[in-house]
Amino acid sequence: MDRFLKRPRASYLVAQRIAKARKPHTIMEELLLPAAVDLCEVMMGKDAAAKLRSVPLSNDTIRRRIEDMSADIKSQLLERLRGSKFAVQLDESTDVSGSAQLIALVRYPWEGRIQEDFLFCQELTGRETGEEIFNVIDMFMETGNVSWENCIAICTDGAAAMTGRKSGVVARAKERNPMMIATHCMLHRQALASKSLNPELQSVLSTVVSVVNHIKLLQRVYELRSELCEFIQNDKPTTAALFSDPEWIAQLAYLADVFNLLNDL
Repeated sequence: MDRFLKRPRASYLVAQRIAKARKPHTIMEELLLPAAVDLCEVMMGKDAAAKLRSVPLSNDTIRRRIEDMSADIKSQLLERLRGSKFAVQLDESTDVSGSAQLIALVRYPWEGRIQEDFLFCQELTGRETGEEIFNVIDMFMETGNVSWENCIAICTDGAAAMTGRKSGVVARAKERNPMMIATHCMLHRQALASKSLNPELQSVLSTVVSVVNHIKLLQRVYELRSELCEFIQNDKPTTAALFSDPEWIAQLAYLADVFNLLNDL
């Protein structure tokens, strides 16, 4: 490979690592590059260190490289969505500054399997109504030249702004594609159902959540109860003991069955 092509390639690879590690752009110029130059100079000589210094790795360069890769990933994703059916999942969140953010995930068939990707995160600057949320999505679809006809399903949290009969996001989206299927997010349904549990079952559910706070599927917790018990034995012996309690396990199995049925609805 020509040395003039190696430099930008190396620059992009470094920028990719910085982005994946979620480190600030300045870390390369302030720390990593000087350290790498020192290593090269000591271990391989001044010529190798000089070659390393020639790689464009300034703060602005790293920022541009990350922006370039981001734009390329977005372009590839939009190209896939233009040529296949897909489903969108929407949720609202609030960032550390208190600003409302609309987050969208997309699932679509790709190379014989279902692929899930992050679609976008857009700030909601108005009243967070169904109309405004839909306009954000619609603008993204329009600028990306993606047809609503390809969107066959939409999943939301069931909030009024999402599911309102006249001006909700789902209603507006179905105006563009009447055949679209709307679903209520499984995790939100489980959260709503758990609010009405009796104290005894609520205690079981709370314990399970504390053990695997990122896993919401109780069936998997029940299936892996022996492995979980062994895994947390040293750090949480009291909790581990519950996985050996027949009555507690029976209640866990009951909850798993209930939520499995709920997921099928």
